[in-house]
Amino acid sequence: MTMMNSATIAIMSPAPGAKTQHKRQPADQAPLRVLVAIVNYQCSDWTIEALKSLALARQQEPQFYVSVVDNDSQDGSIFAISDAINKSDWGSWISLTAAPRNGGFAYGCNLAAATAIRAGQRPDYIFLLNPDTKVAPDAISELMRFMDNNPQVGISGSRILNTDGSLRPSAWRFHSLGGELDRAARTGVISRLLSRSTLQMETSEQPHPVGWVTGAALMVRREVIEEVGWMDEGYFLYYEETDWCLRALRAGWSTWTVPASRVTHCVGQSTKATGEQAAQQRVPRYMLESRRRFFQKNHGLGYRCLADIAWLSGSFIYRMRCLLQRKTWDVPPHLIRDFLAVALRPTKVTGEKSDYPRYFATGKTRHQPPPLAAGSHNNNPPELSFSALVWEDYCTYDRNPFEPGFWVMANHRFGNWRMGIHYRLMRAPLTALYRTWNLLFNWLWGIKLDYTVQVGRRVRIWHHGGMVLGARAIGNDVQIRQNTTFGVANRQQPTGKPVIGDGVDIGTGAVIVGDIQIGAHSVIGANSLINRSVPPYSVVVGVPGTIIRQRLVASAKENPS
Repeated sequence: MTMMNSATIAIMSPAPGAKTQHKRQPADQAPLRVLVAIVNYQCSDWTIEALKSLALARQQEPQFYVSVVDNDSQDGSIFAISDAINKSDWGSWISLTAAPRNGGFAYGCNLAAATAIRAGQRPDYIFLLNPDTKVAPDAISELMRFMDNNPQVGISGSRILNTDGSLRPSAWRFHSLGGELDRAARTGVISRLLSRSTLQMETSEQPHPVGWVTGAALMVRREVIEEVGWMDEGYFLYYEETDWCLRALRAGWSTWTVPASRVTHCVGQSTKATGEQAAQQRVPRYMLESRRRFFQKNHGLGYRCLADIAWLSGSFIYRMRCLLQRKTWDVPPHLIRDFLAVALRPTKVTGEKSDYPRYFATGKTRHQPPPLAAGSHNNNPPELSFSALVWEDYCTYDRNPFEPGFWVMANHRFGNWRMGIHYRLMRAPLTALYRTWNLLFNWLWGIKLDYTVQVGRRVRIWHHGGMVLGARAIGNDVQIRQNTTFGVANRQQPTGKPVIGDGVDIGTGAVIVGDIQIGAHSVIGANSLINRSVPPYSVVVGVPGTIIRQRLVASAKENPS
């Protein structure tokens, strides 16, 4: 391979340590905030249109750089894109790399990011963008602003629009057995029964957490790559972003969708596997292989086989419904045969594949991830076993088995303990048992304490009735009396929950709302409304809560520092 006659093109070898030749470097001296990675394959016209929309976006957010990779199109795309860059004088903020082979979407994205990083760039975020898209002028800045303000979020995605302005699904739950059955059955009754497993999530005008977002417009924090690695190049196309979001979640990084960031997607122009023409042609083999890889890699061979059975069962249900209703079976040709050909072929699925180093070459220690997302793991105090925690709680309630608060706490401990069971099929009956008890205790005693609340040791819930304990975390040795409410001040901001420190004494009828901190060993008076943070060792009364004094209270076990 030889260097092409263009100052913006570099021929890249994917081998680690290979040098990238750049004739130009970005002219901007400001720190690079965002690296936009675009992978082109035989769609140069769409890629050029995407670059034009980025040129407009750069007027609002100049601190981004674009790395375009041509995945060995062999149709002249590399020259067409290079000419467009030179004619528009975009060379100061765009680099163009010719890949030696078509290794797939993950391969191209990794190469695009690695090209800029080897050239000395250290972006805060990497923004994956499909070539058949057009970004709104503020799309990148909205994502960046959201990520800056929410450091616990590792990945975020834009709202995707069709060319006619209609909304296109872009936020999803993770694939599951119920989801496979539902999407193949395409039957309303099943969708309603499996509403918590359906793949597509409901949209909102406010940012909200999701399982995964589409890779057509996905922004990832640099620290996520440092922690979980690059995109898995074992996926040729599809499921790679789903796998990435799942790996990030398991490392403690949540994924959100940000509706204020809007990107128009001309669906199917880059792959021809989706969009209006998809139902008239066979499903690409690589899509089915990516599906198999996702399930087997992340959940094991047994779960993957069950997912295959669920999908085939759903397809049978849909086929029968079409026959009974005399409707056309509108699925791609030979779908069942192609599905079985991939599902029955023996193969060994290993971990992530990438030709690039796992971490950025900074010479620094690895980034320490934030705490795991609430509800994704066993959140009980780690120093005691489940049985020891329940016994300690029993002693906290004076060994009285008739205390409703004890049974609520025991169920809370159980709900967290079950999350330590890795396999969902084994965890499913325990989940049903936990939810039944949780609902029963709420009906009987009016106490609602979900397992997603991180609760410390020796927490006592006095009496019962009208208690909604929806805090983010509750510390050790906390006393909570009847009719108290912890929760959000705004339903549009579901993460805005309070944190209760150690040794806090909360009076009857107290209401604590919003993303606030209640300091250790504070006293919250009866019928108080607390909507702002409280320093440690404070006594707070009134509506709204007013600090009347700060002193060592009876619940404190040590002198304030």
